[in-house]
Amino acid sequence: MKWLVGGQVYDVIEGLFREQSVCVRDGVIEDLTPAVAPGPGDDVVNLRGAYLLPGLIDCHVHLTLNPDASDPSVYGGRDEERIFADTRAAARATLLGGITTVRDCGGWDYLEMRVREQVRSGEALGPRMVLAGKLIWVQTPGAVDYPGMFEIARQPDELRAAATRQLERGADFIKVMATGMTLSPQGETAHDNFYTADELRPLVEFAHEKEVKVACHAEGLDGIRAVVAAGVDSVEHGTHADENVLKIMADHGVFLVPTCMAMAAYLDEAELRATAPDYLIERFTAAKPLHSKAVNNAYRLDVPIAMGTDAGAPGVFHGRNAEEVGRMVHDAGMSVEDALMATTLGAARLLGCDQSVGSLEPGKHADIVAVSENPLKSPTVVDKVSFVMKAGDVVRNDLE
Repeated sequence: MKWLVGGQVYDVIEGLFREQSVCVRDGVIEDLTPAVAPGPGDDVVNLRGAYLLPGLIDCHVHLTLNPDASDPSVYGGRDEERIFADTRAAARATLLGGITTVRDCGGWDYLEMRVREQVRSGEALGPRMVLAGKLIWVQTPGAVDYPGMFEIARQPDELRAAATRQLERGADFIKVMATGMTLSPQGETAHDNFYTADELRPLVEFAHEKEVKVACHAEGLDGIRAVVAAGVDSVEHGTHADENVLKIMADHGVFLVPTCMAMAAYLDEAELRATAPDYLIERFTAAKPLHSKAVNNAYRLDVPIAMGTDAGAPGVFHGRNAEEVGRMVHDAGMSVEDALMATTLGAARLLGCDQSVGSLEPGKHADIVAVSENPLKSPTVVDKVSFVMKAGDVVRNDLE
């Protein structure tokens, strides 16, 4: 049995810290108590003065992508061995950065599935991994840059077949590229709409029959309207969402995964900005304030929000995922408490695993991170994780 003693434990429902000790047995939280009663042979970890949070959850990553690239056209130039090594390194960095669960929104030739098996067996270090396999896309200029990431499908029967292949390979949910990207090549824009609601609705119904969820990349307004009408579970990015579609999302419980870091990277990362094509700098300069407004409106209108970073996209580095908490506060106007909710229990609700992770409660996995300052006073301290426990195993401790 392990005891984590001396720390302040965060209650994500109440939005406050309490001085408590955490008792962990067999990878599960057994008790939260002001009293400490370790027995002979128990492992006591002194976290005095630290602030304990549930393991953080990132609902939008790409572990197989290397964020050093300023132009995504280079992604397809790596061989399988390099991509596999990059993915293992990304998983390790992500966990050590305090992210104990990720939802990967598009891998590369199922190499992320192999890494997940290594993490499960203990051969590799990484977070819990909820995977989409290959994302579903139509043939567009953007798709050319990501040859290992997508399945081509357009008509309802093709979409269902593509989804079936992902589930057979071990996918936990389905990801669809419903619109172009701000990051797209010059021949494609975020406003390009690839599917109608009628084309997507049978796929969503099929997925829900299989008890899996559907996430849609949707930046342009028409595309967001289409995927929401089709009944998807989450809108990724939502750059050009207006109040009308956000109200529908709120009414139907459709999550927004904002990825504020991805929208800011081209403007804030000096090295990336220096090497990026001019058209991408222009696009992101124009899109960032619109995105911030959309996320702020979503928050104000009570759209459920789950944290996501787009880690792996240019300038969005694996292991720095927790910076999204500060982004949600400063760029999108969320309260610190609500940003932490979106990064813990809210994210777990989107993933359907809120009975086992997302809050520090008896019976849940002992996924716990700690920081040395109170994040309610300054959300950017969440970036500076100094202790990480996953399923009762301490994988990082800079506090002792």
